[in-house]
Amino acid sequence: MFEKLKSLFVIEEEEAPAQKKAAADAQGDVKSQAAQPAAGQEAFSIAKSTGEGGKVRNKFIEVLFGALEKNNKEGFDYLEFKQSLQSLEKMPMDEATRYQSAMAMAKSLGVQRDALIESAKHYISVLTQEELKFKQALKKQQDQKVTQREKELKALQESITARQKQIEQLKKEIEEAGKKAEKIRSSLSVEKQKIQNTANDFMASLKVLTEQIHSDVEKMKQYLK
Repeated sequence: MFEKLKSLFVIEEEEAPAQKKAAADAQGDVKSQAAQPAAGQEAFSIAKSTGEGGKVRNKFIEVLFGALEKNNKEGFDYLEFKQSLQSLEKMPMDEATRYQSAMAMAKSLGVQRDALIESAKHYISVLTQEELKFKQALKKQQDQKVTQREKELKALQESITARQKQIEQLKKEIEEAGKKAEKIRSSLSVEKQKIQNTANDFMASLKVLTEQIHSDVEKMKQYLK
């Protein structure tokens, strides 16, 4: 059914690079002719790329055609009208005549113009529902694979920033501690020298007094009999 539906529409899929080059070479100087639609190409042509760099993919076309098939109405409607147009493609007639001939076939089955247009709108509605489902699925993927990762990235960046601040704070504390240590080291040297000087002065004073007493003792032994 997919191929049958696909045959009703002109689907131009993205070509491989080699195929693109061959097609470009084959076109030569006939670009003006290529710009003119070939017979039957009024049949809902889908461009090679749509949206912002999007490309037509078979997997999506299959999903969309599957939805059209699932919601195909009984009797002669837009899809059957489309098939009638396709069957008239090779006939030597212009676009207006093809549409009018296909409409005559529809009328012979009791189907009027407005009914065909409504059935076409029905299929547009089906595709719109598929778009809605696709966007919901896309949002879920966005939440799982992008939004969640963005949250993780933000948390990591915040953690990095916080730790960088901690590092800066530690550097500041280390610098301050270093200055304090150097100050203590300098004062320690001074204090040690003071203590040493005090000890030296004490010993000198002690020596003087002790020597005087020893001298007096010797003299008392000498002079006092």
